[in-house]
Amino acid sequence: MILPVMIVLVVIGSGCLSQPRPTEGDIVLTDGITLSPADCSVRGLQDKVLVIHSPNCPACRQALPLLEELQNETGVEFEYIDITTDAGLKRVDQLNITSEYIPDVIAKCKVSVGYKSKEEFRDMILS
Repeated sequence: MILPVMIVLVVIGSGCLSQPRPTEGDIVLTDGITLSPADCSVRGLQDKVLVIHSPNCPACRQALPLLEELQNETGVEFEYIDITTDAGLKRVDQLNITSEYIPDVIAKCKVSVGYKSKEEFRDMILS
């Protein structure tokens, strides 16, 4: 019983579990979903890669260098949102999205949650 509780506390403390606070009209980001063209367009996400992250999240610290490399290699516009800042939280609220787990990557309206390999991120960004 103690081990499962400790695992949950480690995940929460690592920064990879975001504070869910969905409001009416929010889209909850889930791995593998594709936003509708209308939802993607109204949020201005159709032509860029959105990355929601936290410096306290180990998976984010692994993913960010890969995503920055891909930004340089592909020339695609990226927007990085640090949800530990007031500006980052405000931006997520403006987009009407709720991030339960991070990192979140939205590319071409497709959502990826968590760490992926560089090749998986590349495929998502370029396909």
